[in-house]
Amino acid sequence: DISAERGEKKYHAKVPINHKVDENSAKASYKNGILELVFKLIEDEKPKGKKVEVE
Repeated sequence: DISAERGEKKYHAKVPINHKVDENSAKASYKNGILELVFKLIEDEKPKGKKVEVE
């Protein structure tokens, strides 16, 4: 959910985000009628592998 309020203007919307993000990193700005949200991406852990020697 996205909610924003500035003075008497209120905005609420649900927007799907197709990436894993750190919701605590959210930064918002509102300029010229445009609400911009910026999040830090959470990188997926790479699968851990094991080196196996072939004889």
